[in-house]
Amino acid sequence: MVTDPPYYAAAPYADLSDFCYVWLKRIAGDLHPDLFRWPLTPRDEELIAYYVQPPDRKPKDSEFFEQKMENALAECRRVLRPDGLAVVLFAHKGTAGWEALLNALVRAGWTVTASWPIETERGARMRAKNSAVLASSVFLVCRPRPENAGVGEWRAVQAELNRRVAAWLPRLEQEGIHGADAIFSCIGPALEVYSRYDRVETASGQAIRLGDVSYGNGKLIQRGYLSYVWEAVAREALKDFPTDEPDARVTGFWLWTLRSRLNDAVAQATEEMPDQEEEEAERTRKKKLSGYALPYGDARLVIQALGAHEEAMRRSGGIIEIIKRQKRSLHACFQWLSGDGFS
Repeated sequence: MVTDPPYYAAAPYADLSDFCYVWLKRIAGDLHPDLFRWPLTPRDEELIAYYVQPPDRKPKDSEFFEQKMENALAECRRVLRPDGLAVVLFAHKGTAGWEALLNALVRAGWTVTASWPIETERGARMRAKNSAVLASSVFLVCRPRPENAGVGEWRAVQAELNRRVAAWLPRLEQEGIHGADAIFSCIGPALEVYSRYDRVETASGQAIRLGDVSYGNGKLIQRGYLSYVWEAVAREALKDFPTDEPDARVTGFWLWTLRSRLNDAVAQATEEMPDQEEEEAERTRKKKLSGYALPYGDARLVIQALGAHEEAMRRSGGIIEIIKRQKRSLHACFQWLSGDGFS
């Protein structure tokens, strides 16, 4: 079984489908009236997370997406033979989207056994400019989890997670897979350890959830498994980094995450360009790349994974700032890219 499910909040699929729907209704509405009985495509069961909805539609949050996805994946598991194989494609760059999908997979009774990125996205598209979006769709290979798989002991699970990431990340680097693609490609080996059990618990019996647990005000109560995955990736990516200074390490890991995008920007700026124009183009490129933004939750995971403190980095002259929009994002001001500050 191979499925390419909706990508969380990446696209309003029903709205996009209306363009085709109105024309098909004119062409085939008389032949198939049961398929075209609505004025526009139906929305209520559309499987997306879309917080900003028109007043006549109900909001669809992460919980809605996760529950509907769990129902769909549980049905996939029900109809698949016990020794069958499933492949789930996903290309969302935000941890919220991944957390919702992976929670649905685990709760639906699947074990993720492998993952691999396959380049499906055009690097020159507008959405990829100065952003850590994925260049690939990550293919998650899954198998049905046996009934009564038992409880995993957290200390052993964490130790195996660290070993898996330490072995997997260098292989990805050798294959030319960097940055955000490499992070999410580590999810397969990491989830194989976690999802082989019905649940994972500490020695005191506390369950380790997939995502962080926090109060309503955002204050962290308990770290989730995915934050430990990011920590293992950050540790491996920065194992040869020359300093333990928090600002430098966060900057280094952030740029490592964006590395493939930076390389693409350089290639695009200089491709087939006369020599006399290269110097001016390089100055222009550096000016444009003076800062980068990540969703707040993703940036927080980077900082948390490296043992740094957000409040300290938001000090006067610090390397990050909060941009308040509909959703918070964290913007890193890497002044050294324009020739100032770091060198």
